[in-house]
Amino acid sequence: MYFVNRGSSSFISSIIFIGVFSIIALLLVNLFPVLLVAGVGIYGITKGVKLFKQWKSKNSYKMNSKDNAEIIHEKDFFDMTDKNIIDVEYTEVK
Repeated sequence: MYFVNRGSSSFISSIIFIGVFSIIALLLVNLFPVLLVAGVGIYGITKGVKLFKQWKSKNSYKMNSKDNAEIIHEKDFFDMTDKNIIDVEYTEVK
């Protein structure tokens, strides 16, 4: 009766593989909507916090922007008299 016991290990291993695969598939199908909703919620919360911080910083910037704008316009931006300019010599490549 050697031939009866010959294929039983592959049959049992295939049944175990199918069972484990089906359990994993069922867990994924049941957990996917929960994970999707949680991911969208986390994304929305982080995006909202970032927008709120940006809005808050724009409001505080608007309060101080008039003073900064006057200082910038008083000084010429392209005035290079007090800057250290480095002269570099080069040769053109033909």
